[in-house]
Parts: sequence; C-alpha cells; structure tokens
Amino acid sequence: MSILSDFHFLRPWWLICIPLIVLCCYLYEKNAGLGNMKKYFSPHILKHLLFDSGIKKYFNIFYLFVYTLAGLCVVIAGPTYQKVQTPFNVDQSKIVFAFGLSDSMKQKDILPSRIERTKIKLIDFLEENLTASVALAAFGQRSYNLLALSADRSIVRPYLEAIAVDIVSKQGRSASSIEKILPNYFTTKGQGQYLVIISDGVELDDIAKFEILTKRYNLSVIVYGVGLNTSEGSFIKKNKESLVNLAKASGGRYIENTANSDDVEEMISSISPYYPAAANESIPWEEFGYYLCFLLVIPFLLFFRKGASIAVLLTIFLLAPRNSHAIKLLRPFITDNQQAMILFKIGYFDKAAPLFEDKKLKALSFYLSEDFKNAEMIFSTLKDKESRFAYANSLAHQGFYLSALEVYEKLMNEYPGEERFKINFSMMDKIVKEIDQLGGSQVSEGHDKLSKKKEDSHKVSRGALKEQFSEKQKDSINSEDNLDKWYSKLDSNLEDFLYQKIRILDEKNN
Repeated sequence: MSILSDFHFLRPWWLICIPLIVLCCYLYEKNAGLGNMKKYFSPHILKHLLFDSGIKKYFNIFYLFVYTLAGLCVVIAGPTYQKVQTPFNVDQSKIVFAFGLSDSMKQKDILPSRIERTKIKLIDFLEENLTASVALAAFGQRSYNLLALSADRSIVRPYLEAIAVDIVSKQGRSASSIEKILPNYFTTKGQGQYLVIISDGVELDDIAKFEILTKRYNLSVIVYGVGLNTSEGSFIKKNKESLVNLAKASGGRYIENTANSDDVEEMISSISPYYPAAANESIPWEEFGYYLCFLLVIPFLLFFRKGASIAVLLTIFLLAPRNSHAIKLLRPFITDNQQAMILFKIGYFDKAAPLFEDKKLKALSFYLSEDFKNAEMIFSTLKDKESRFAYANSLAHQGFYLSALEVYEKLMNEYPGEERFKINFSMMDKIVKEIDQLGGSQVSEGHDKLSKKKEDSHKVSRGALKEQFSEKQKDSINSEDNLDKWYSKLDSNLEDFLYQKIRILDEKNN
C-alpha cells in the first residue's frame, strides 16, 4: 500500500478551524483599511509612508500568529500514513529472487557484468525494503534452493553477493524448473507472495507453465530483464520478448534494467508489505503531527537577523542525536543528492551512499563506511586515475592481494611519478610473497578443480587456494542428517559453499 492511499487524519474535524481562521483574516483586512487617508495623500507618497505595504504586510506579528494557529490545527488533526511498529505488526510478505544462471549472464555489456550489476541492484533494493522475508534460488537446467526465507539482511546479503554463474553444474534458462522448489517458500493459500525471476531470457516452454504456477500458489510475479537490447560486438542481446511474454502469461510485471535507480524504485513500488487484516485492525496508527511542530519555528526565525537564523537551524541539526528524525524533516525541502552531501559531511557515510546519484561519490561513501565490496563494484566501472587507485585499495581491504597488486602495477607503469602507487605496490608484493611461501596446506591453481569456476574471480595470491574436499569427506556428509553439521564447519567462502552444496545435491538427485 502506498503512502498516499493510507494518508489520513486521526481527528479531521480540527481542520474545520482553518476556514474560520481564513475568515478572520478577511475580516481583519476589510476593517484595517486606510479609510479617508487616501483622500489626503497622493498614491506615490502614501506607499512610502506605510511600512507594511505590498507583500511585506503578510510578515507582521498578526499573520505570524495566523500561520502558527493554522499549523497547530494541522498538528492536532493528527496526520498519519502508517501503523505503529510493534512486535505484533510484522510484515509477512515473502520474496524469492530466482537467478537464471546461463553463460550469457557473464557478459559485460553492462558493467561489471550482467550478474554482478544485478546483485548491486538487489542490494539497493534490500536497503530500502527491510521488512519482507527474502529467499534466494537459482536455476539453470535444474533449480536449487540457495537460502531459505529470512528477514535478517545480514544473512541474506552475503549469500546474494556469493551467487555466481559457475556455481551450477548445468547452466541454462529453464525457469519452469523452479516448480519443484516453490513449496519450500510458498503456500497455495498464502498472501503477499512474490517471485522475482532474474534472467536475460527464458525458454519458450516456461511461458505456458508459469501461468499454471502463479494460479496454484497465488503468486505475484516480477520478471527482471538483465542486459542490453542490442547486440554490440561479441555480446549477445537479452531475449526481451521471452521475458515480456513470461510476465504477461503469469499476470505479472516486467521490469527493464536501467543505468540509474529507476528499475530499483519500480521494484520497490511493485512489492508491498503484507499485514494480516485480523492483526492489523487492533494496531493504532502512528501520529506524525508532532514533527510539524519544528516547522512552526521557521516563521519566528524570520524576525531574527539572517545569520542568526541559519546558526539556530544548524545548531539544532548538528546537535540532534544520531537516532533522531531530524534529517527526515529536511527531506521535503532538499534533493537526495543534497541530503547525501549533508550526511557525508557529518560522517554518516553508510546512509549517504544509497542517496548519491554520482557514481564516484557513491563509491567513496561505501569505501569510507568500510563497505569495500560495494565500493569495489562501483569503482571497477570508473576509469579515471583516482577511481582505479580506490578500486585497488578496495580489493586489498577484501584480501584480494594479487588482484590489487596487478592494478597497482598498471598504475605505477602509467604514472611513474606517483610515489603512492609504488608504496602500495611494494606492500602488496610483500604480502603476496609471504602467502606464497606458506605452502604445506595449500595447493597450486593447476591442481585445484575449484579454480575452474574462479577464472573470472579476484585472486588472493599466486598459489593460495583452498584444498578440495576429499571423497571421504563428501561421503560422510552425503547423509541429509549430517548436512547442517557440515555447513557449519565448512572452511570456505560462501561461493565455494554454494558450489559444493549444488554438487552434492546433483549427486544425490542422480
């Protein structure tokens, strides 16, 4: 439900006072005329004798009182648009993001690549939608459950970042294969159930099957198309026609990927929270009228010197506690970029990053808030010297020392006079050599089967990759009873974890 559709006043009868106030102003104007004075003074002289002529008369003490009184009527009327957030008022909507992992999702017609850009977009979505339960799935020629429903964004985000095309053993575009895993997420009589298909194309057989699936599980389907609509060079354009037809057949909505945030905003507007009616009726509406009390101070500030007014406003803003709603009061009067710059200046980099439209400022905010993964993704799309340097630094902070070393080396060769490139190169080179000398428990890339799926990934060192699990270990965990224990002891990053999990599921199904 949108803000406009839910907006109302808790005590609307107080608004009747506003016409009465307007009537009083009219009577005041009528009885406060100049009378016979116009007979004795010429018009061009009279306007210099009067202090409150023209628009200035609306800024005297009387009208200041009128504005304040009208504002108080609105405050007392109790404007509201959402329920009070309580433990009993929980958003019960469910969102399943199903990734189509075909080989074409690796293409870089949109940078860094189709799959990586999609993950950036979904991270932006999750930062806005903080209440719905989210699950992750993938499909190639088969479908896989990657993460069960969870409302904890700290759990969802790492799994989302770990999704890669090569985690599935058989790549493809069989979207209808997710029919087998839908019972893990949805019920046939459920409400607020959303399935988001993310792909650059689907098979023709999927279109007819999805019409049946959506009716069976009462689903709202969103099809998110990834990639460009034109073929450029060796890039294959996305199959937009199949995606649009899938959205029509399922009665859903097709969303086109965009270079800006329009696609994310469209997805946010398409997914509404779901609160069961029985529990929702007993929960009171949250009153927002008291926020307007701060605005009533503004007319009084007009009577101060200009510098004093600004000083008072800045003092109130800067002294407000971190968890206050002061920044919300400014939102109607400033753009997202202006709001982001204010947050950036006072050190709230994590809150400023999503609001910036400028890529460089957005990446810098992520970097300063120590969100190096997002910073790296955005810096990788920028080609200026400072952005490339920041890109290498982001890689180094994440532990991708060899990849960072390679970027430093290129910068050092292109800009031989820059001492900072040489210093960072020396530091990374030392770290990489120390890791390579560890030996023992590490194996070379040539003997590690997992390196096949890491050919496009960042590198830690020239020889530091995880050991492959022995067949004996695999046999011991093949049992469904031991899977949870194995998952908790898995000594690998999440991409390796998903890769191994899917291989085990494939072996079990075969």
